Amino acid sequence: MTTSRLPEITVTCRKDHAFRTRAHGGQGVDCPQCRSDGERVKVWIRKDRPRSARELADHEAIDSAGTAAPARPDAELAARWARESPWDGKARFAPGRDGDTCPKCSRPVLWEPGRTLIYCQPCKWGGLPPVVTEHYTRQAQRSAEVAVRDAPDLATERAARVRLRAMAQRMTDHVGEWIETFDPDELNGQAERLALDYQAELAAYLPEIRQAKSETELIEIAAEITAITGRAESSGAVATIERQREAIERQQQTAEQDTRWAEIARQAAEREQAERARESERQAAIAARTPKVIQGRAERSALGMARTNSNVQTAGIIAVAAHTRAEIIWRNGHCEFPHTLMKAAATEQVTGTMSYYREPHETHTGVVRCCYKHRADAIAYITSLKWPFYRVEDISKPGAPRHVEVQ
Repeated sequence: MTTSRLPEITVTCRKDHAFRTRAHGGQGVDCPQCRSDGERVKVWIRKDRPRSARELADHEAIDSAGTAAPARPDAELAARWARESPWDGKARFAPGRDGDTCPKCSRPVLWEPGRTLIYCQPCKWGGLPPVVTEHYTRQAQRSAEVAVRDAPDLATERAARVRLRAMAQRMTDHVGEWIETFDPDELNGQAERLALDYQAELAAYLPEIRQAKSETELIEIAAEITAITGRAESSGAVATIERQREAIERQQQTAEQDTRWAEIARQAAEREQAERARESERQAAIAARTPKVIQGRAERSALGMARTNSNVQTAGIIAVAAHTRAEIIWRNGHCEFPHTLMKAAATEQVTGTMSYYREPHETHTGVVRCCYKHRADAIAYITSLKWPFYRVEDISKPGAPRHVEVQ
């Protein structure tokens, strides 16, 4: 039965505001007058509220009668019986309706005044009217159906109980998730108050879910819980709690990061201190192995001259090597492959050719100058140019015979 089909009943809140409602029984209804005044007052609707206009009329009649004694249920029947004239012992029959015939001879039958007996005068047969027999037949069939329907089916009852418990368990888990959402731990201020209020309101429904006796009650409870959670989301309470939790989480992450960086700095300081200690020990060991300082002036002068001569010789060797390298680079050019530290001088030349004999148009085609370390790279490069043959020439010593390798 939907809410719109229920008759309206009049209820009164605790502030004596009367209003009419069609709400189901077993739930609370907000008072519209109190809501307009900015307050929230609920009126509990009894579970035995009238569900039809007849029940409503009976309730109103009982309420209006107050403590008056109820009338006898058979008073109307007794009055009708008293108005009947007494029977004189003679049977009186009246003509029946058109189409009422005897089941034996098919002639019209007579009706007893109470229409509970029919009589066929030619056949001298009497019996119950067909309408009455059909009524008794329907009653018998209905009684048999009710007996069959009311017979206990253990499997069906057990399945209904299991389905009810499963539905209650799902609702309990759902309410538990919302209670965890409104956990006031680490919250403060308005967010904490909102979390406590909604958590207490939702937790109060857990006993109702456990005590529900039918799926209809669980559906009504689920509708009320959905209304509460929807109000929490639409009012911004959930968003307020989530923002404060995110802020608390960011603070915790920042504190953990600061602690981690402080630990890293401490470990770096300890390593630096250990390095300094090792350096001090190394310097002390070097000082212990160094010979004693020469005290004489002549000895100090001789030692200084020896050091000067050694430095001059080293500088001369470096200058000659640099001049030789510069001259080689100027003469042969740089190696055409990259080097890690410096640009090395080219000492070899790899020339690609189309045949064993160099042709005029092949003079400057496929030529790579490289050092001796990059000969294989130069040959691979010439091969990638699709030249089937190549020459390797030694160009490190000008005027000297060249060693030519032909492939």
